Amino acid sequence: MSRVGVVLPAAGSGERLGSAVPKQYIQILGKPLFMYAVEQLISFSWVKTVVLAADDVATMRHFLSSLDDPSKVVVTLGGTSRHESISRALKVLPDECEIAIVHDAARPIVSEQVWKGLVLEAAEHGAAGLTRPLVSTVVQPDLNGFLHATLVRKNFLNSETPQAFSAAILKAAYSKMSDEERINGTECLDLVHRHCNVRAKLVPGPSDLWKVTIPRDLHVCEGTLSALDCDLEIVNLDCEGGEEVSQAAKALSAGLFWKTKSEPTFREDLINTCSSRQIIFLPLEMLNSALKSYQRQSGITVFILRQASRGEIATIFNTSDALKENKCAVIFAPNLGQTVCLTQLVASIIKYPNAFYGQVLKC
Repeated sequence: MSRVGVVLPAAGSGERLGSAVPKQYIQILGKPLFMYAVEQLISFSWVKTVVLAADDVATMRHFLSSLDDPSKVVVTLGGTSRHESISRALKVLPDECEIAIVHDAARPIVSEQVWKGLVLEAAEHGAAGLTRPLVSTVVQPDLNGFLHATLVRKNFLNSETPQAFSAAILKAAYSKMSDEERINGTECLDLVHRHCNVRAKLVPGPSDLWKVTIPRDLHVCEGTLSALDCDLEIVNLDCEGGEEVSQAAKALSAGLFWKTKSEPTFREDLINTCSSRQIIFLPLEMLNSALKSYQRQSGITVFILRQASRGEIATIFNTSDALKENKCAVIFAPNLGQTVCLTQLVASIIKYPNAFYGQVLKC
């Protein structure tokens, strides 16, 4: 693995969030938002340095003093724009770093597999960045606010972070950027393309790739991060679900850093000796037997059903007392491909189990 340094611009105001406190300092479960990314990154043995471009160096260092080992973290004063902050951070990035990752302090949850994949792509191609499909149609207005043009959505992608670069290429691109780019630019991949003629490798990002941008994101973030501390299993007992269930279970596991139980089987000790949180994919016909054999003292079990008719759903509602008594909830998920929706719903249930005992939900 190449020697890697990470640049975290954290000098923004969080205007879209509508908070009086800059976004990077908003407390999530008793910790500033930016600290989640920092703590994860410095835990990787292959990351040599994390450079924070901060709005207030003293404030940032105060929070970093809580780290067991802050020696990997360098703080420098950021600028009034994203590109200016990144430019300043690159100036203090150690020369020994061969790969420079640019991330977002408001994106606290990225799996190590994603990080490593980007580093390998950048080492081969000079630049690499995550993308996600557009979910809304993009239109261009004219000067009077009327429709001028509509983009063909399938031809475009959302550019996401993290992004990874040859450190030499990224530094060269920033040394050549114009004042206009410095003030108004936001896309690093475009900068290395314009000034260094390097076309970045675009890597499809995971479906649960998100960042804190608007107020509702804070609730999802809190629920998801809270769930990371839970003792939780994801179990697949839906043998007929095939690849669809397998992919959904993997998406949950990757999105929430949970471990999927290897080769699970439906037996009494799997239910009765489970961890404090358990997600079980199973067919409807197994639900009643699971409830009869299962008693939970704390935590919650979430049963995810892939198929059920209208009458069968009504039957599930009739079992709500048993679900509540045994600290269970049911998610009816006919479209398991909607992994972002499923992950967010599960995160909420794990965060607030008492509110979901006996609930039958649809995703």
